[in-house]
Formats: sequence, C-alpha cells, structure tokens
Amino acid sequence: MPKFKLVFAAKSTSILALDRGARQSNVKARSLLLAHRLETCRRTRGCESLTMTTETQKHILDLPNAFSDLEPLIAFLRGAHTQAVEIDCSNVAVMPSRCLQLLLSAEQQWRSEGLGFSVARITEGCRKSLTLLGLEPTRFEDEETA
Repeated sequence: MPKFKLVFAAKSTSILALDRGARQSNVKARSLLLAHRLETCRRTRGCESLTMTTETQKHILDLPNAFSDLEPLIAFLRGAHTQAVEIDCSNVAVMPSRCLQLLLSAEQQWRSEGLGFSVARITEGCRKSLTLLGLEPTRFEDEETA
C-alpha cells in the first residue's frame, strides 16, 4: 500500500497529499516510537516508573571534577518530577556552579509543589565549593535555609 498518493487540484497541477491509510499508519508509528523512547529512557536513565509514588527517589551525583557531565542528574530530575528526591553528593569532588544552579532551582520547584528534596552526604570539597560560590556550607542541611 503506497504511503502517498497523487491528488490533482482544480487547475491540473499536482500536489502530494497523504491518503487516509498513510495518516493512520503514521499515527501508529508515532505511538510505537513514543513507547520505544519511554522504554529506552527507563533503561538508560534509571527511570523506573512514570507513575507517582510516595517513595523517595535517590540519585548518586557523580562529579569527579568541575567539568563532569550533568546529563544523568538532569535525566533523573525529569524522571522523578512527581516524587520526593534525595541527591547523594558523596562522589562530588568539586561542585560546579552550573550544578549548584540546577540543584537550587530543583529544590525550589520541589518545595513549591510540596515534595521532599534533600541533598545528603556532602563532602568537604563540595562544602568548599558552596562557600566559594557565596553560599553557606550547610545550605542543604538546614530546613530553614533550604
């Protein structure tokens, strides 16, 4: 079955248009592609479920240097946007400013939605980075300052 068929307009000029069967097969293909992308996201980025749960989602932030990729953290936060989260900073040697901006923004968003947000196991190098960036080294430990 052809995906496209030729339709003639009033002045004998031809235009290319999708026939009904092609449109339906495109919709089906898109839905299959979306399902595949969601499954791929779940496998590669650690998104276990897209449903809301009361369980705290945990992520180990792995930043051995200031130039480390933040994509795993971004993917985790996108996948857990309806759940309480805990970010483990035990593998953070230096906290880059872009990561700090991301954490502060995420914290504000989670708290505005009434969800739990915590940053745990903050290393000494991470505390020094917070101080250099103008924040208290205990910024993520106190509920009042968070």
